[in-house]
Amino acid sequence: MPDGPYPVNPQGAVFLSYASQDAEAAKRICESLRAAGIEVWFDQSELRGGDAWDQNIRQKIQSCGLFVPVISANTQSRPEGYFRLEWKLAVDRSHLMSDDYPFLVPVVVDGTPDAAARVPARFRERQWTRIAEGTITSAFVERIASLLAGEQKAAPAAPRVVKRVSAGRKGRRSVAITVLLVAAVAMIAGGLLWLRSVKPESPGSTVSPGPFSSPVDDLLARAASATKGPPGFVPSKEALDSADNMLEKAKSLDPTNGAIWAAEALNDLSYISNAIDESALRKSRVAAEVERAMALAPHSFSTRLAHAYELFHVVNSSSSFPEAESEMKKLLAESPGSLDIKMTLGFVLRREGRNKEAATFLMQAGFPGQAAWEYLHVGDWKGMDAAADLALKGDPLDVDPKLHVELYGFEDVDAVRRILDGLPPQEMLKDNPVSFALVDRYMLREPQKMLEIAGSFPGEWITSWFFLEPKAAWEGNAYRLMGQTEAAKAKWQFALKEIEDRLATASDDAHLILLKSDMNSALGRNDDAAAGVQLFEQLRPNAHLSYGIDHLRWIGVKLRLGQRDVPLRWLEQHLRDPHGDFFPFMGRHAFIRI
Repeated sequence: MPDGPYPVNPQGAVFLSYASQDAEAAKRICESLRAAGIEVWFDQSELRGGDAWDQNIRQKIQSCGLFVPVISANTQSRPEGYFRLEWKLAVDRSHLMSDDYPFLVPVVVDGTPDAAARVPARFRERQWTRIAEGTITSAFVERIASLLAGEQKAAPAAPRVVKRVSAGRKGRRSVAITVLLVAAVAMIAGGLLWLRSVKPESPGSTVSPGPFSSPVDDLLARAASATKGPPGFVPSKEALDSADNMLEKAKSLDPTNGAIWAAEALNDLSYISNAIDESALRKSRVAAEVERAMALAPHSFSTRLAHAYELFHVVNSSSSFPEAESEMKKLLAESPGSLDIKMTLGFVLRREGRNKEAATFLMQAGFPGQAAWEYLHVGDWKGMDAAADLALKGDPLDVDPKLHVELYGFEDVDAVRRILDGLPPQEMLKDNPVSFALVDRYMLREPQKMLEIAGSFPGEWITSWFFLEPKAAWEGNAYRLMGQTEAAKAKWQFALKEIEDRLATASDDAHLILLKSDMNSALGRNDDAAAGVQLFEQLRPNAHLSYGIDHLRWIGVKLRLGQRDVPLRWLEQHLRDPHGDFFPFMGRHAFIRI
């Protein structure tokens, strides 16, 4: 312990952030620092209670001299906690400081390894201190004191150089942020949207920035950086939350900046398109933000982009799609190299029912994997096969389109097996490949292989794009093929319990109701199965006209219940017209054999 107080900046204080389980370790750090005359914000009676607790903490993080997060096995085991919000607020503040400013001082109080620590990336950029067995050394106290003492000498946030962008550089996917330009644009791949940097707001425009960027520009740039990635990248909720926090700060600094409102709308659209938050509240936020951006900067590229994506993702109606298509074509004419807009335009064409046109457009735009599904919708197996081959050349793991073609289009189970056998072992722990493998082995009547595949799968539910059911249901089918009736019933009973657990919180889910009916019929509980079918038909009154995996399951249950007339007419229609209305592969002989 030090002999006496160190000369420190009287305005500086240390904010100790810790998980509740680490209160004792944090208390020892606090006492050691206070004994040296260093102000520490830790007092539980001061920070952990009262009506203004949250606001008090936010204010202290904004004004402290050093932020000391306590890292331990306890923080490792807690993916949620108020301390994580404190960490986020401190990291957000650090983004406004120069890289050499001593603000974040991570402390590890046990053997938690740096590489595996569940901490913000910003923490890893700083020097960590390890306090073995809770022993607070004088060297640690001296370091904290020296950092605080140097606070007044610390340089302000390093200026961010803003590059001028020539209008002639079309197709560029990333440009610098200028004083009046937000570096954000929405990117959608497979219906997924995220912030990306964009070209100048209008072709031919140039902005002459001063030697330093403003705090608003810095926040916009960091918000864009937090959520950007290559094609196919999906931002995490944490990344979107971080961007949202920075955009809110930027808006508080300059509430009449249309670029901020457009960027915020695009970020909120990312929550919706990535199925992270599709609530009415989030959608109403988008509507308000787009309206405000349109009022402040109606002609800006990012504002018009946000409006086009709002039409597609939020308004989302047959009346809004033509306007969305028109707006996106205009935006694409201004930015012909934008893969993001091309992808989205292809999806708009799909939603308008123009699948053949969407397939051609997506192929020309360089998205063969997406084009493959459009060929599927129009029953063009050869077109889908060609697109699937191109998708595999670009990404050897993008096997779904090829598997569909081989299994449901060409009924080539050997080709399916070769594709699956060529995947890395870790891929066979994922839902989609496992669902194909199970169907393949079921069609070949290889129950032992089915059990091996199911046994290696780590989850209890298989959730692929066309299957959502308990793994135990497939295991029961395998035992049935083996003639082991009691083992099959045990698995079906387990699957039934899994389904009923989900129905407890989703009682009107038609898919789960039909799954339950299927398991009851397999178990010989025909009255319960018939009641389930009746309820399914009430929820899906046009079941006899529909196409899809649920309706094939519906046919199977009705056939087991002896209700043959409607299912047989449905099957006969499918065999005469294998392309149907929606999922053409559902009429193929291979799929019906399942």
